[in-house]
Amino acid sequence: MSFSPAQRDALAALATAIIDGAPPAAESIPELAARCEARLGSLPPHRRQLVGTALSVLGSGATVALAIQRVRPFAQLAPVDQARCVAAWADSSLPPIRSAWQSVRRLVLSVHYARPEVAAAIGYGGPFRLRQSLHPWEGALPEGTSPVPGEPVARGRVILPNIIDPDPVPVGVVPGHQVTGNVQRTADVVVIGTARRRRGDRRPAGRGGLSGGDAGIGRVAYPQ
Repeated sequence: MSFSPAQRDALAALATAIIDGAPPAAESIPELAARCEARLGSLPPHRRQLVGTALSVLGSGATVALAIQRVRPFAQLAPVDQARCVAAWADSSLPPIRSAWQSVRRLVLSVHYARPEVAAAIGYGGPFRLRQSLHPWEGALPEGTSPVPGEPVARGRVILPNIIDPDPVPVGVVPGHQVTGNVQRTADVVVIGTARRRRGDRRPAGRGGLSGGDAGIGRVAYPQ
């Protein structure tokens, strides 16, 4: 199965939006789209058909209208509208739309980052079995090393970045090895998780005792 002209147009436009901001490759968008289509050649026919369906859905004006209220094929949108569209698809409340978007996105990214110049731009030297060691921590362990299963092995002097092991320690920070006995922590606000605050909840995070009933995953614990 090969893609239709409309599906190829959608793939090229989607690929342009997907790799926006990624390290560039020494190939054009049509060449990237052609490699994406070739990558699917090893899949069973029904899997290739699913990807084609995803391209048809995402490229249609109806799906664009659901995302940004504009009835126009994705390939005909301005770049700013394409960016708005893919952002809306990523957070869509419709699972089929999210699945279609993720299937095309993963295909394009896997093919794009397979290019040696793109992989090198993010510091990936390729499979170790195909090259020599590039870093001190690669390759066989030094002679005489007896590693502990499941534990890391230091291949030389370890210098932790300041963000992990600050020197000097910031004022007010007590290293764990200096803590003895029972410790009681106090705080004005406790945030658990990273979820957004409940919509419409405008209560300020004041000072005082915290309500245990308001504490929860992704919520802010407010004082009573």
